[in-house]
Amino acid sequence: EATGGELEAIVAEAARSIAAPVAFITLLDPEGERVLAIRGWSVTRMPAGCGFAAPISGEKDVVVVADTTRDSRFASHPFVVGQPNIRFFAGAPVTENGRVVGVLAVVDRVAHHLAADQVTSLRLLARQVSRGARSNGQVALLAPLRTQAYPWLECVCQRFLNMDNDRPALSVGVAS
Repeated sequence: EATGGELEAIVAEAARSIAAPVAFITLLDPEGERVLAIRGWSVTRMPAGCGFAAPISGEKDVVVVADTTRDSRFASHPFVVGQPNIRFFAGAPVTENGRVVGVLAVVDRVAHHLAADQVTSLRLLARQVSRGARSNGQVALLAPLRTQAYPWLECVCQRFLNMDNDRPALSVGVAS
């Protein structure tokens, strides 16, 4: 069973092994993605259309996007076209019974390329998250995957997103 401390250790190892300032684990829920553990940003959830699991939901393995501005899955993502101007994404799906239910991801504001051992590390860490989520019942509570984007979410994401140049920080909220 993966505990909060174990998940924090997994994101720390993901950030270290990829040499990226931000790493996180999210699980899909009816409103978007719930952040289970994060390093380098301060966020607890990502509204639908602002998350990172949905764009890779059809993938079975690690997805590496060296430059998000040149990839159709991410080129119009609110966090790519606006603050914090993400340029690099690497994500490994968190799965249950072959279905993507979340992601272990690392991101950066500069483009990267990964070596084979870095991809392997991310893959193995995501498998550990998948096993832990299944064993403690977190995944069973999730609603079906929602991949529909709503136009107003880009405004919500951009309005509540802040980036400090000294320390990456993300603050996402829902407008009331």
